Amino acid sequence: MEYSSINDKEILTNFLDKHKLSLDNPLVKGFLKDQTNFELFKTAILVPTKENKELVEKSFGKHCRYVRKIKYIDSLIRFYSIDFDKKIRKNNSRHLLILDSKSIYLNAEEGQLLENRMSPIIEEDYYQGEIDMKNEITNSNLFKALESLTKKQALILELFYFKKLSIHEIAIALDSSPQNISNIHRRAIFNLKKKLIN
Repeated sequence: MEYSSINDKEILTNFLDKHKLSLDNPLVKGFLKDQTNFELFKTAILVPTKENKELVEKSFGKHCRYVRKIKYIDSLIRFYSIDFDKKIRKNNSRHLLILDSKSIYLNAEEGQLLENRMSPIIEEDYYQGEIDMKNEITNSNLFKALESLTKKQALILELFYFKKLSIHEIAIALDSSPQNISNIHRRAIFNLKKKLIN
């Protein structure tokens, strides 16, 4: 921070001390972290004209709207995932399916037991067609945002939120590391948020 004089530094320091409680608000802290906003704030304190105060208020209003958007999108994604979890649990409770690594079924025609080995591995190349989760999305903006994801990002979101696989299980299924799957998942969520804000 540069000051034109020692007097300016004292004025600013006195103001910051006097309003310490208000300035500790996370919203205000986030606003002042931006260098441009801080310069506007500093100018309004050192040269308290109506125009300078209005510039700070305008910039702070813009910052508040941005924070509200982020919070709204974050809530939207959280509620959609909770809603989806409920649908999956409801569906799973209606259609119970037990898959063992070695299941034995009775062949009614031949009267003999047949062995059926089931594999939980999901190969990326095998996965084709529409992502199931898109059929569940009713919000058009969220649907468009999902369309912008790569096939792998969409697949990982589907397996994580809709198929209820853990990051570790997805890593095994896609022959990748849990860290890589976690990074792709994080990028996908970030891309969704970015698309929904714009």
